[in-house]
Amino acid sequence: MGIDLQNISERIYKIRENLKFLEEYKERCHEAMQSKIIGDALLYNLYLLSDRVLRLAEVVCRYKNAGYPDSYSGFIYRLGDIGVLEKEFAYKFAAIAKFRNFLAPQYEEVDKIRVCEAMKENLDDVKIFLEQIEHKIGV
Repeated sequence: MGIDLQNISERIYKIRENLKFLEEYKERCHEAMQSKIIGDALLYNLYLLSDRVLRLAEVVCRYKNAGYPDSYSGFIYRLGDIGVLEKEFAYKFAAIAKFRNFLAPQYEEVDKIRVCEAMKENLDDVKIFLEQIEHKIGV
């Protein structure tokens, strides 16, 4: 499947759906994590969100013919280097790759307090990421 604006737009929509769910629990994350079902849903949505963000960065790099970096964070850096993202923001936001990797192997044993703090502090950065892509790509 070729990369087109519709593909990028659909990926952005899915990320926004994850954001909607996570925003509902942002201020009461610690309380919500006490429920196994809700806690697992939050962790799953955080993992999906971070994975989808990184895959969107990959797709946008391919769409812009910006090469193929050798790491997930490399895609974010590249978007900063080519001006799709503000460079300073991109270099800070690339930490989402570490967060995704933190969640993936130890899904059951993550530090829920750390996860809740990261969620509170960084969901707005995902919105900024999407806004910058939409503005520069025109979706």
